[in-house]
Formats: sequence, structure tokens, C-alpha cells
Amino acid sequence: MVNPFKDPLESLLEEAVAIQANRRVRAMPSGEKAIKHHHESFFKPENWQRTRGIAIIHRAPDEKLTLLGNFTEYRHKLLPSARKLIREAAPIPIDGEEYVMGSIWTARAKDILFPARLGDEEDIELTLDLTFTELGVFASKVKVCVRTLHNAIYRVELVEQSQFISPTNQMFIYFPAGLDILGAMSFDCKMELRRALSI
Repeated sequence: MVNPFKDPLESLLEEAVAIQANRRVRAMPSGEKAIKHHHESFFKPENWQRTRGIAIIHRAPDEKLTLLGNFTEYRHKLLPSARKLIREAAPIPIDGEEYVMGSIWTARAKDILFPARLGDEEDIELTLDLTFTELGVFASKVKVCVRTLHNAIYRVELVEQSQFISPTNQMFIYFPAGLDILGAMSFDCKMELRRALSI
């Protein structure tokens, strides 16, 4: 028998409580929910803000330096200490350089393709005009040391600290002596290098 004096809102509340009690879905504890939300925030592009362009230089255990290219740095808006680096194929303004270490950054192609044998390595010094297409910079009459192994070029190192500039003269960047620039050289520069070495 229906009680005519019962508040209709009380009936709705009882019904809602009964439905909730019958649910079989386990509610996620607030700690897990917060962790999941935080983790998901790293996959949302809108949570990342571009900060600067960086030229990344790899420092090997033997202190050899290799220019890896230009990267855009992004900082997470909710956790500014978190950052990610994205390799850029097109020229971008470079705000500085950063040194990295570890084999994760560079392959050891020299060891794989050309096992070292005594007397097979040769160093040749040249002066070249250089363009780094990805970084959008160039320099004229740069002294380089071309390192060959079994007649194959595996490193092109700057002989001295060298200044590179953008075509608009708005950006200047200095790269240190000993830096391997082979991977950053434009296609035309590599072809000019081959001609100079008669390879």
C-alpha cells in the first residue's frame, strides 16, 4: 500500500540508492583516477607548449662530438619540468645548443660497417663552404678534417670553433672544434665533399 503522506523526493532518493547498490562497476579510487588523468594529459597536444629551438650535439664516451640536428623543445603546461624534444626537418630559429650522451642518441654505424684495422684510417683537411639545411645556417671557408675508413667517409669534423649564420643574418651560432657535422651537411655540400676527395 502506497503511503499518501510520503515525500516524492524521498522516494526518488530511495530508488537512486537501490540502483547504485545494484551496480557492479567498481569505482576507481581517487588516487588511481588522478594518476590516470595525469598520464593521459601527456598525450594531449594542447598540454604542450613550444619553448625554443635547440641544436642537439652528442658527446661520446671518447669525447667525440656529433651534431644530431635541430629539435623543438616543448614543456608540459601542468608539469613544466617535463619536456619533449621533436626533431625538425625544416629550418627553425635556434636559441642555443645542448649536449647529450648515451648510445640511444646515435647509432654506432662506423663499428658495424667498417671494423677498424690498423692503417686503414686516413684524415684529410679541407676548406669548404657549408650549409646545414635543417638548421637554416651556413658558413664560408670552414676548415674541416674528413675522416675516412676503407675509402668511406665516416666523420667530418670542424678543425676550429666556427660561426654559422642564417641567410637573414638574424641568427648566429657557434659550433665547437671536433664536432662531427657529416649528418647535418646539405646534399650539395656532401656532393662537393665527394668531388674534393675524388670519391
